[in-house]
Amino acid sequence: ISFNLIFAWLIISLSFTIGMPAPVGQSVFGQTENVQTIITNVLLKSPAEVAGLAPGDTIVSAEIGGQSIVNPTAENISRAVSQSKTGDVTISYIRGGSTPKTVTITPSENVVKGQRLMGIAMDSLGTLKLSPILALLEGARTTYLLIISTAQGLGQFLWQTVMGKSNWSDVSGPIGIATVVGQATRLGFVYLLSLIALISINLALINLVPFPALDGGRLLFVAIEAVTRRQIPPKVANMLNTAGFLLLLALMLFISAHDVFNLVK
Repeated sequence: ISFNLIFAWLIISLSFTIGMPAPVGQSVFGQTENVQTIITNVLLKSPAEVAGLAPGDTIVSAEIGGQSIVNPTAENISRAVSQSKTGDVTISYIRGGSTPKTVTITPSENVVKGQRLMGIAMDSLGTLKLSPILALLEGARTTYLLIISTAQGLGQFLWQTVMGKSNWSDVSGPIGIATVVGQATRLGFVYLLSLIALISINLALINLVPFPALDGGRLLFVAIEAVTRRQIPPKVANMLNTAGFLLLLALMLFISAHDVFNLVK
């Protein structure tokens, strides 16, 4: 567990020395450069989706009713659209390495009642490049934040699983992870490093889940023995660990089958 977390910290720190994509104002150790407005999410059936916008698109310029939005940052575009009464929004964007394309969007009040919205989430992202020492400090801070957010997401998923409300379509196994790694590789080396660090953090936290056959299960046995002041019979512990291992194996096969289904559908 500690190895996975230290490995993630070093990988993230290396990413900052190369140049890590980061939101404006994320770090107290350096300035984000080459800032661009990136679409991070597009709501289903929203005016933006109908127009063809997708997550990852880079907004080059934006107009409302024929008037250009000066400095088209995520905040400026959102404010201008929400405050406008009439008029279509014209957005020029770049997808990947393609030439700029232009779409016209009619904001709707059906996304959020009383507000004219396109149905997109945006962020001002740039490149944060730090010296090795500052990269280690920022890497430690970023690793800590990722551990907290990952633990919260994992805890919420486990709780939803207990309540029978979990969405297993969001879970990926080795095949699904390989697909995501391929996508990250096409985006760039830094994105691949970030994904490796995130996978390492996930493995560390999943291993802490109090389930037999995991390190968390062993810690649970130790806690039970400390409270009861009695050793758990080795046969019982071995039986629970074997059952836990078989359940994990069955879960891995189920998730792998789901990944294959997603690839071929």
